[in-house]
Parts: sequence; C-alpha cells; structure tokens
Amino acid sequence: MPKRKKKQAKPKGLTFSQWYRQNIAASDPSPAAQARRKQQTDRHSTAIRDPRLRVQARAWNAIAEAYFGGIPLGIKRISTDYLFQQHAFQGNENVLSIGSGTGELEVYLANHRVPNGRVTCIDMAEKMNEKARELAQRTNTKNIRIIHGIAERMKVPTGSQDLVIILTASIPSKKGELRILKQVKRVLKPVPEAKAVISTFFEQEKELKQFKESIREAGLRIANEKVSRLFHGEVALFTLK
Repeated sequence: MPKRKKKQAKPKGLTFSQWYRQNIAASDPSPAAQARRKQQTDRHSTAIRDPRLRVQARAWNAIAEAYFGGIPLGIKRISTDYLFQQHAFQGNENVLSIGSGTGELEVYLANHRVPNGRVTCIDMAEKMNEKARELAQRTNTKNIRIIHGIAERMKVPTGSQDLVIILTASIPSKKGELRILKQVKRVLKPVPEAKAVISTFFEQEKELKQFKESIREAGLRIANEKVSRLFHGEVALFTLK
C-alpha cells in the first residue's frame, strides 16, 4: 500500500499588518530595558575588518533601538508591499534576508508565510541582530536563524534558497553591490521559481543605471521592475531571477 504524503501546513492567514499591530506596535520596552541596551558597547562592529563596513555597522548599531518597530514607514512599507505582490508563498520555502535589521518582517515570514520552511537573516550590526533574536524568542519562532556577518562573504550554502530578499538597501559602491548580487546568484536554487526581491534607494538616475549594470554582470535577470517616489529620492524595486 503506497505511503500517504505528509500534508504541508498552509501558511497561517494573518496578514503582516495584523501581525505587526499585535506583536510590534503594542510592545513597549520598559525604560530600564532601553537604558541597559543603550549602555551596551559596540564590541561586535570592531570585528569587521573593512573600515567602510565597520563605520556602517557602528551607525546601524547606534539606531537599533529606534529602528525597531519602524516597518510601516516610508521605504520599508513600499518594499514589503512589493514583496507580497511578487511572491506567492507556498509555506515551505527557504528564505534568506540580507540586511535583515531588527527582524520584524523575517519573524512574521517564519511564522505565517513559511511555517514549514526556514528563514535565514544576515546583518552586519549586532545590536540589530539582538533585537531580532529578542523578537524571535518572544514569539517562540523556531524556524529562523540570525547571523552576524557581511553579505559579501556570507557562508550560506550554494543553491539552497528559494527566495532572497534585500529590502531598504543602500549599497554605497559598485564593487560592494556587485559582490552582494553575485552572492545572491550563488545561493538561489537553480529552479525557475527561485527569485530575489530587492529594493534600493537612489537619488540620481546614474545610480539606478549602475545598479542595473551590476545585476546583469552578476548573471541575474530583471523579471519585474518598479520605481516609487519617496521624499528627496526614489525607491527602485526589482524581482530578479
């Protein structure tokens, strides 16, 4: 008698906005807890050898407390809306988030969009990672891994990811963006359904043109593209394969 296939659990019905209101907007860390976090020294960013990236890590560490809970604002909201428009989650994907920050979106994805899959987060700012770990622990999220590291040299297995997301990115140099995009190409599964969803902020048209050149040079193809106006610049949104 043939064995019955185990049914995949369907993603839970809670939308990101509903989950966010329940788990993030309603939470308010005590003043004592906030003070303890502010007193912590930035010991992790000094382990990053590249001086340019070390400066960036320190800057992100400095705003981690204020950054947590900022998802509904500006570029982050535009980016998450675009992600849900571009990818129909099946519930069992492996998702990699580069520059995952304080992890609100990633914890939501692990619980409600890929309950039978796995979410891997990588961020250079350890205080951002600490906030993400606190949230994962508070929501009892098991299928998430949070890594302190640099995207350009991330140790994620080749061909292991169904979806790579880089949201609210601001990559300052052509060399840096090209190295990251090559890593994206490397870790995506070699199947038609695998994709990357990326948003990046730019102020000049030449920056967007440069980013598109890096996409092609990395061996990726633009499957969808959208540009949204935001304050003094624009957000470019891409689906890459």
